[in-house]
This record gives sequence, structure tokens and C-alpha cells, in this order.
Amino acid sequence: MRVLLTVLLSFSFLFAAPFHIVTSFYPLQIMAINVAKDIPSVSVENLTPPLTGCLHDFSLTPKQLQSLSRASVLVVNGLGMESFLDKVIRLYPKLPIIVLTQGLPVLISDGQPNPHVWLSVPLAKRMVDHLSDQLGQLDAIHRDNYKRNAILYEGQLQALDVWMKKELSPYHGISVITFHDAFPYFAKEYGFNVAGVIEREAGSEPSAKDRVGLRKKIVDEKVRVVFAEPQYSDKIARSIIRGSTTQLAELDPGVTGPVKDSAYLDMMRHNIESIRKALKP
Repeated sequence: MRVLLTVLLSFSFLFAAPFHIVTSFYPLQIMAINVAKDIPSVSVENLTPPLTGCLHDFSLTPKQLQSLSRASVLVVNGLGMESFLDKVIRLYPKLPIIVLTQGLPVLISDGQPNPHVWLSVPLAKRMVDHLSDQLGQLDAIHRDNYKRNAILYEGQLQALDVWMKKELSPYHGISVITFHDAFPYFAKEYGFNVAGVIEREAGSEPSAKDRVGLRKKIVDEKVRVVFAEPQYSDKIARSIIRGSTTQLAELDPGVTGPVKDSAYLDMMRHNIESIRKALKP
């Protein structure tokens, strides 16, 4: 009887209807790739171009709308990250949407929820857990597979978090300046004080007055490092630290990168090595 059940289950996997997961942007794509890894008939597609950093002003193209028409589910970050979400709901009212920040603690920046939750590894772990639970409800035949994959990936995230906290413990309380306002969750989790931000919005260069203010913060708050981002030129960051002993380093917000299951882990490890190199005696 047990053998018969195993055979029937195998056939059910073979003939299961395709389940197509569409993610709104890169970091969610990496989470979904890990949760859906090696599951037959389940695919993951990212909706927005790889060079898209923040989605606040992004408009969907006809090709992307076509992708949504084939989707079994749309996975989004929420907290205002996806400005196009209202349009998707209007055009595809029956499309299930999973909001990965639902129920998570939210930090406020300039009076608005800061959506960059995935840069706290413990919160990213909770996003992965929520994703697997929701996918299991929508695609019950693969529920155990989603859960198994999620547990494996969450274990890797847990180990990463323990390592990061150990490596960054000597730098608790130091003041830094970041390129964008993407790192409040990272700073809170790992003990940094964000003294200032170079660009509040992508592409909005700081005014002459803003640059003077940032240089003053470097002195007043003893800022030890200014972070640039690999997606943008570091020219402005270099101009702000010119003439000071403040170091320049790279901090990746994880909005672009290679499409592979280890991408988030690799990005975070690279960030830690960058911080340690900039702050070593």
C-alpha cells in the first residue's frame, strides 16, 4: 500500500500543472529561487529589469504585463516599494499577491515606511518563511517541498547572521554615512549609527548646502566611513571625504546581481569584508 501511494505521488508531481512565480524585483527573486529550488513544474521569473534599484517610479511595460498574465502568483516587498501595485491589482484582480513584509517591524524614514527590510538578515529569514508558507497554501501539492527548501535556506541565513554579528561586534556604535537611505535595518541589526545619507532618492544629487552639511557631520559625529554603492558612481562620496581621514567603502544594497541561489549570502559576506577593510586599524 505504501509503495502504491509513493508511485501515485510521483505521478502527481509529473502531471502537476505549471506554477509560475513572478517576483517584483531582484532580492525577492533570490528568495523565491531558494524556496522553489528543484521543485518540478515550478518556475521563478523576475518582473523588473536587473538595473532597477528602487521601484518607486517604475512603470510596467506591455511585456511585463504579459508576464503577469501568465503568473500563478506575484511576490512583492510592500511598504510602498512597488508603485505599480495598484495597477496590477486593477488589471489582474484574481492574481494572488504575497506581500513579504507583512507583519514585520517597520522603520520610518522621512515620515514614510522604509521598505529595505531584506538588509536585516533576521528579517530576510522571516520573509523567506512567510514566502514558503504562502506558496504552500497556493500550491498545496508542493507544500512540503517549499517548506523543506525554506528550512535549508533559513539555516544558511541564520549562520550568516551569527557570523556577521561576530565580525561586526568591534564596530558597534560607529557613525557612518550611506549613499542611499537603504540601510536603517542593517544599521539597527548590526550596531551602526547612520549619521547622514548622500542621496535621499536615486539620481537626486545633494546640493552644495547638503554637501557642506555632510562634511560637517563627518567632523561633528566622527564619521569613520562613507559608503558608496556598486550600482552608482562613487564620485560624490569621494568629494565629500576629500581632505579628511574618513574611509570610503562599498556597501551593496542587494538590488542587482547574479541570478543564483547564493547571491544574497555572497553579497552580505562581501559587505562585511568591505566594512572590515575600511575600519581595520
